[in-house]
Amino acid sequence: MATLQLPCSAGDTIPFPKLLEGQWESTFNDVGSDGQMSQAPRTFVMCVLPTANMQRAVERLRDEESCKHRVIASDTNSVTYALTCPKQDGDTHTVVTVTALDERHYRMTVKTEEGSSEATNRWLGQCKTGTEKSE
Repeated sequence: MATLQLPCSAGDTIPFPKLLEGQWESTFNDVGSDGQMSQAPRTFVMCVLPTANMQRAVERLRDEESCKHRVIASDTNSVTYALTCPKQDGDTHTVVTVTALDERHYRMTVKTEEGSSEATNRWLGQCKTGTEKSE
């Protein structure tokens, strides 16, 4: 009996916490595998719906780099998932945790063999125009 695989089934969706769409300020702190800050924190302001961007990023990695994801844990306010991506010298493994303090604040931690990056994000308000989108 053959199994039918749908390219975009509900099982492919990661249960990200609920966050508001609008203007977000994100501050990134990168730490190398030695535990030292690899550079000064960077801050960006973007007009986005964070959960849609996160889901698109996972889908892009799946489609373009044949990465696979697996949800490790999730509840109403947070989700942790693992990404495994094939490379010529062996698979790379990434663990991503998204934790929402509320709909206006969240933290995203990305851990790889090389180190980790943590982004602290806060909602600034509605976007100025409906056309400002960032991916």
